[in-house]
Amino acid sequence: MKHVNFITANVSMTVKELNRRVNNHSVTFDNAVQRGLVWDDERKSYLIDSILQGYAIPCLYAKRGSNGSFDMLDGKQRSNAIIDFLNNKFALTGMSEGMEDYEGATFDQLDAEDKENILDYSLTITYFDNISNEEVRELFFRLNNGKPLTNFEQIKAKCKSLDVAQEIVTTSPIFNNDLTGKKMSTDKKLELVYKAWAMLNLETPCLEKKTLNPLMVSTSITRDQKNELMDGFQRVYDAFKWLKDSSILETAKVNEKVRKRIITPTHLVSVLPFAVKSLKENRDVHSFGVWVKKFYSGTRRASFDEVYNDNAARGCARTDSIKKRLERLEASYNLQFHM
Repeated sequence: MKHVNFITANVSMTVKELNRRVNNHSVTFDNAVQRGLVWDDERKSYLIDSILQGYAIPCLYAKRGSNGSFDMLDGKQRSNAIIDFLNNKFALTGMSEGMEDYEGATFDQLDAEDKENILDYSLTITYFDNISNEEVRELFFRLNNGKPLTNFEQIKAKCKSLDVAQEIVTTSPIFNNDLTGKKMSTDKKLELVYKAWAMLNLETPCLEKKTLNPLMVSTSITRDQKNELMDGFQRVYDAFKWLKDSSILETAKVNEKVRKRIITPTHLVSVLPFAVKSLKENRDVHSFGVWVKKFYSGTRRASFDEVYNDNAARGCARTDSIKKRLERLEASYNLQFHM
């Protein structure tokens, strides 16, 4: 009979303490298996309704770190609902019978007693010490048995190299949402890492869901491949910075346009093999940046090359579209550096 190797224990935590720990990052929700935020205001309100009436709510599950922090494995929706309400991010709606007086109220609009009851409400956290990443994924499946997981959430839980992909996402500055001001979900970032892996390691990559999803499950990203991915992302990020730093008044608008283009997912994974190639050829950021700017300075479309543009639009994940984009990039790269 197989037995788990991790240690399980429980701890009680008030809502007030949870809020404090979330704010100082000793309670986090960054584990790669965690689901995205899906609760609407009515479902969040129902949880607050339960707390106000003193009903018990299911315990939260977490992996405990060596410093006493908690990395939540299950309970993100509940925790987020509570924290959002404390921060007045939604007003109560759809309250149960007998709780109609709370309809439309934010936390700040509650009376002192109700506020105190919420802040003092005790949550139970079941935490695990010495739990492996494989056990975390297995536990996630068991905790969510019966819950409607999205297709991508099911795939994440099965990925062999999920932790490697997560490390790339969290350590590579190219994934910083502040670069464009447009927030990209963690799931999209993880998917982008696997797309980049395919572009660098497969002879005929296909990024369509039907091919990419099983690839994500079966792929084992080696240490060398991880380093190459991180180096490639860093080179594109360095070019992104160079375009800003090298701007003068006359070129600032063009440079900003190119900057936004090269970190767009389709263009990022397309240019990544040439970022890696430029590193292997010991080219500096300046020369790589000049080439990137020349290629992606299209007036109305991303590139000056219409074949590339046509294959970066609809159907861009197909093998033939990827092949044509890479061919046009390679021709431009060779013209810049090898002629």
